[in-house]
Amino acid sequence: TGPLQVGASRVEFTKLAQPPETPPTGRYEHEKLFLRAIVLDNGHTRAALVSVDGNAPDSIPPRVAEALKCPIENVIVSSTHSHSAYLTGIGLRPGGAAPPPPKAGPSPLDDIAVQAVREALAKLQPARMAFGTGKSYLNVNRDTISPQTRLWTQDANPDGPSDKTVAVLKFESLSGEPVALYFNYAMHPVNLYLSGIISADYPGAACRYIEQIYGDRMVAVFTQGAEGDQNPLYLR
Repeated sequence: TGPLQVGASRVEFTKLAQPPETPPTGRYEHEKLFLRAIVLDNGHTRAALVSVDGNAPDSIPPRVAEALKCPIENVIVSSTHSHSAYLTGIGLRPGGAAPPPPKAGPSPLDDIAVQAVREALAKLQPARMAFGTGKSYLNVNRDTISPQTRLWTQDANPDGPSDKTVAVLKFESLSGEPVALYFNYAMHPVNLYLSGIISADYPGAACRYIEQIYGDRMVAVFTQGAEGDQNPLYLR
């Protein structure tokens, strides 16, 4: 292996997904949808860590591998799974109308992904990386038995299993300036589900909060943990 180099980029694609009947208010950062990418290079090969607000189409990895001239095994693409990112096949529009299902084959996000990794590639700089974990008590087990029906239902179950771990991979320049964060947490992004607002939900809010702390000089990439039975604690 050679010395590590890292670059990162984010590309907004809100307009691709915005239903005309629900224009963004412009007041909240979570109303924007981004594709974010971290590119790593060790002088011998490259890799990419990509995250999409919503669900990532299967067509992204081969396009990214081609753009970086690296093995497809070196490309990890993550979905934030926001239920309010309509372009990528999750969530309902106002009135309960389902969005069109994602089409097989090329996606409009493919070109966005290529743009993001090329921008990240152009920003490669010598870097170092570190890993750490913390705790966040925002999630709760959502599987419980209704006291009325005695049947399964979704509701906060504080006695159910719930992993509070936030895992963080940090990339910084050799002078200590942040380049990118790659972090993981397990919780469904359903805070704005059925609200009629297009949104990256809490993953997007968290990423933009971190990025803005550093004057948008770095990129924060969220990855979803095992959130199948994990909802926001204060959803209801």
